[in-house]
Amino acid sequence: MSNNSFLTKTLNDLILTRRSFLKWSAALGGSAALVGGLKFGLEDVGAANERESQILSTCCYHNCGGRCILNAEVRDGVILRILPDQSAEDSFDNPRAIPCVAGRAIKRWVYAPERLKYPMKRVGKRGEGKFEKISWEEALDTIVSEMIRIKEEYG
Repeated sequence: MSNNSFLTKTLNDLILTRRSFLKWSAALGGSAALVGGLKFGLEDVGAANERESQILSTCCYHNCGGRCILNAEVRDGVILRILPDQSAEDSFDNPRAIPCVAGRAIKRWVYAPERLKYPMKRVGKRGEGKFEKISWEEALDTIVSEMIRIKEEYG
């Protein structure tokens, strides 16, 4: 039996059901997409990773009281990711505070669209939610004058 007739007989003996057609179509389509798109965009990722990033120490300000030390990986003034502090050994005498999920999500808080981007001064009654934008100089002057007033009044 020649190879040509063997292939023809094998193909004729196969029963093509709708399920097997979908399986083979998905497999062929997926492998075609993988082969065609393997290098798509990887050159840009490699070039971006070549730029230097720096690790800056900061702390968690989530207000839980844990005061976890965090490291922020920063490139071009933008936080790439938040990492736990690895500088100290974790031991019974010196437990290392590992940040929780809220601490590791600080990056989202820093870049949230609803964050305050400039100083605001309340113009309505407390709880009304009425504020106006003020300059940084005015904000600092207000803080200093209030601190002086509080110190003079309460000691």
